[in-house]
Amino acid sequence: MKGGGWSGSLKQRARVAKRLPQAVVKVTSYNKGLKKVIERMEYAARENADRLETERGEIIVGKAEIRQLAEDWSVDFTQRKNGRDAMALVVSLPAGTDKQAAEAAARAFLADIFGENHRYVFAAHDDTKHYHLHAVVKMRGENGKQLRTDRAVLQRWRERMAEKAKEQGIMLDASPRYARGKGRKAARSPVDQIRRRGQVPEVDRAATAARTGKGAGKGAETELEHRQAATNGRERVDYARHAAAVAAEAAKLNDPQRRVQAMETAAALADYARSMPVPRSPRQTLADKLEPRGRGGERPPGQAQAEPYLQTTARALGRMAKDVRDPALVERARAAAATAAGSRRQSRREQQIER
Repeated sequence: MKGGGWSGSLKQRARVAKRLPQAVVKVTSYNKGLKKVIERMEYAARENADRLETERGEIIVGKAEIRQLAEDWSVDFTQRKNGRDAMALVVSLPAGTDKQAAEAAARAFLADIFGENHRYVFAAHDDTKHYHLHAVVKMRGENGKQLRTDRAVLQRWRERMAEKAKEQGIMLDASPRYARGKGRKAARSPVDQIRRRGQVPEVDRAATAARTGKGAGKGAETELEHRQAATNGRERVDYARHAAAVAAEAAKLNDPQRRVQAMETAAALADYARSMPVPRSPRQTLADKLEPRGRGGERPPGQAQAEPYLQTTARALGRMAKDVRDPALVERARAAAATAAGSRRQSRREQQIER
């Protein structure tokens, strides 16, 4: 979120605008010591008849073989108190994805990211509606260097997973949360469980204190909230700017099919700029619950700056739609023009402000 926001390309923003499912590559835990690594391997194998597959294609069966493999890994485990010897990773595909294609994409991703330098084991699970793969990766590579897993690295992994999925005919997006108008991730499960029991977790107490003036000041916008809103505004303007640019290029195309396709892309970008949710911090979300107020009159961040681009896009697509003569393309062109003009009724989900 530094600088001017996301440096996503036009193709990347177009995928976001189409609301494609997100590539899910998630680190679920870091493990130190032989015992913990064995436990993590056994957990991964539990729903797979105690079977794991290694990076070399070897099949490990049963707890005895899992222990032996972990012992092989442990020869250079760290002695640091807070060291990391292995990482548990989950790769998940959207519900309804072809199982064979999903497994091929996940396998290719693991081999591409870790195969040359890091040992790993994995087990594929289809016990839920989302096909997913559990992997345990040795943090120290064959070259003796420790695996890095900072935010930028994880984002590159998600992008690579989207590429591998595309090779199997699975279309995924891998954009940052803020590029989709989203703020912080969902509450951690222990906090969520406390709320479900009707109790008040400490984070909510702190937010209440801030809202009532006992903390950061009643109603005061925090620095994080200010930066979050500013980033949201920049992203909205960027989507609108890209929409206008695509519309301008569409007008130069002589091929009717390609022109309408470009019109649809411009319309999707414009529509996303309008319907992109506004993130709310935990403090703001709690404040909304404590003091419900209509927010229908509030303009999203960046909306005023985005509007000229959106109007330009709408006018351009409106003119082009009138020139379409091919009966097979007329309705698509008109629909794109209507969407760019904001005539398409937004769904409740699109109107909902992200919490």
